[in-house]
Amino acid sequence: MKRVSGVIMAIGAANIILSLIQGFAIPEELQADFATPAKDYFLISAVMFLAGLRMNQNARKVEEELR
Repeated sequence: MKRVSGVIMAIGAANIILSLIQGFAIPEELQADFATPAKDYFLISAVMFLAGLRMNQNARKVEEELR
């Protein structure tokens, strides 16, 4: 579970960076070609990162209880 949560956190962090690039580096006229606006993309990515972080915390707590 810790490995999966780490992967989810890594993907979420990469998506956060990509959403910031989309929001600041790409002109607004060209952003209409994307499926999601930059704000929504950032929000989804942040929630994904936080879900992975919470999974990691729960996995560590379970490991400590088993010891």
